[in-house]
Amino acid sequence: MAIYHLSVRIVKRSQGQSAVAVAARRSGERLFDRRLDLHVRPEGGGAPAVAEILLPKDAPAWLGAREELWNTAEATEKRLDAQLAREVELALPIELTNTEAIELAREFVQREFVTRGMVADLTIHLGGGHNPYANAMLTLREVTAQGFGRKVREWNQSGLLREWREQWAALANAYLARAGHAVRIDHGRKRDQAGQEMPAAVHLGKAAKAMQQRGLKHARLQRLEEQGGQPAKDRA
Repeated sequence: MAIYHLSVRIVKRSQGQSAVAVAARRSGERLFDRRLDLHVRPEGGGAPAVAEILLPKDAPAWLGAREELWNTAEATEKRLDAQLAREVELALPIELTNTEAIELAREFVQREFVTRGMVADLTIHLGGGHNPYANAMLTLREVTAQGFGRKVREWNQSGLLREWREQWAALANAYLARAGHAVRIDHGRKRDQAGQEMPAAVHLGKAAKAMQQRGLKHARLQRLEEQGGQPAKDRA
């Protein structure tokens, strides 16, 4: 059933990463990395159902070519520790049809990222033995007629990440409701697949554990059972 997942990570040259290589892996497309002077082959795992580039308004059309886009992004960054791209991964509700899931991912990426001025390299995986998910690889600089301008520091604000998390839950829930599903996702708390809050694991402490081993019930354990929770597992 539907789960909430939105994660954000940065592609960093300091960690030996290449934006071109990451784009090849995500899209399933063989790309030439000019900086490294080699062809990057995608890893196994199957090609995505959708692999497309969404451009902001007035962006030059040549940025819509994946190889050109990420090679230009790489060439723009001169530092050895440069940040190259932002990746946002989204779990798509399994209750939605493939068409609905694709429409949901596209609308969210267009509304939250592309309209702000980012180029989005969107890939969507459907089925294939795993839950459906989308990945948006995003540029970090403003778009100009020549390519890229300044880095937009405002896109790094923690408040914007919170907004993205909230908006993803709201939009996914709107799609679920429109499709006639009662299940909802929640960005604020860990929840089970039916949308109800999961009881937290509780550490009982040495005294409670010793009583439990002797067949006795500590008051803390009794309260936990009444609330439907489970004791936390001990670390090895």
